[in-house]
Amino acid sequence: KFSLDGKHLIVAYFRHANIFSIDSLKFNSIRLKHSDNIITVNFNAKKTRAVTTGMDKVAKIWNARKGTQLCELRHNDWVNFAYFFDDDTKLITATRNGEIHFWDSQSGSEIYSPIKTNNRILNVEYQQLTEKLILTTENGVSQVWEISDPLSPICALDHDDWLNVAAFNSEHNTLITGGNNNQA
Repeated sequence: KFSLDGKHLIVAYFRHANIFSIDSLKFNSIRLKHSDNIITVNFNAKKTRAVTTGMDKVAKIWNARKGTQLCELRHNDWVNFAYFFDDDTKLITATRNGEIHFWDSQSGSEIYSPIKTNNRILNVEYQQLTEKLILTTENGVSQVWEISDPLSPICALDHDDWLNVAAFNSEHNTLITGGNNNQA
């Protein structure tokens, strides 16, 4: 995954992730490690920190320039997704068993009690511009959440089968969903 400015690349494979600074086609690698397979990688907006999530039930926040671990956030299941938000001071994580966690990304402390969706989360998208979180679940529901008020979704869209993806269009005013039933 590239940073927003395209100057850094983070690549995950098995239990490792590497951060590359792309400068005149010269790669300088920083290696990050988990005790089990890594699922997701992301940068914060300033490219100073990175987050990795994995099958080891942990999300780790890293100094993206030095590769030093800053925080380890423990969960009770695989951590499938993580995104920085709110000017990079907060982090949202989602687990395979349907829990959503909100963290202070500086201290590593949880901000709210976990939100339980009671469904396996298949995909999470965070729209930084609109500060909306979109969850898709195995029961065919796509939920849109406001980050400023994360205690209940602002809308839910039902499908008759698993939803694999949900995303806003480029104008951020239309949500597009797609699932196993070959419908969008």
